[in-house]
Amino acid sequence: MSTSFQKGQETKIAVVFSCPGRHEEQAGHPAAKTTGKNLGKLLVMLEEKLGRDDLKRDKITIANAWNNVEYKAKTGRREATDKKIKEEENVQRLQEQLGGITDIVLFCGKKAQLISSKLTLTAKHILFIEHLGTLGLLSITKDVEGKPILSAKTQISSGCKTSKSSLQHENTRKRLEFIAHGLAESLEQAKG
Repeated sequence: MSTSFQKGQETKIAVVFSCPGRHEEQAGHPAAKTTGKNLGKLLVMLEEKLGRDDLKRDKITIANAWNNVEYKAKTGRREATDKKIKEEENVQRLQEQLGGITDIVLFCGKKAQLISSKLTLTAKHILFIEHLGTLGLLSITKDVEGKPILSAKTQISSGCKTSKSSLQHENTRKRLEFIAHGLAESLEQAKG
């Protein structure tokens, strides 16, 4: 298996991340470690919200805006430059990987969004969200009800007795729920 691409068993849905990193290199597949866990949780939430049963990791295609592994110790950067992302050869690679996707292409993060404008896709829905890694999720500061998501440190310093780890997991759940809610709304609006 490739560190940057996983062809799904079905051609309905694809998720595009920025690039494989250290964890993907170690695991030998795309969307490993935190990003992969968050993707799995998001897919479960979306299955429930949308009443679908095709949002399983093995059924969806997972691709990356940049094919090569990037991380500080290896390449001196966390992601490819915008110029590299927009190179014709790279755009053509991703175009081929996503060409047969029929229903949803979900671009996660700024680098994925950047390359999306260079592609000609036939999927019914092209959607954009924050990257599912820790930094991307931390940019989400409110839950689905519009209430602030307070850091575990802030909650503990205010007297909360719940463990830091539990609070962090709950905050991640709230952020993923926020994303799932937004995606479900976008898809429902597209129907009506």
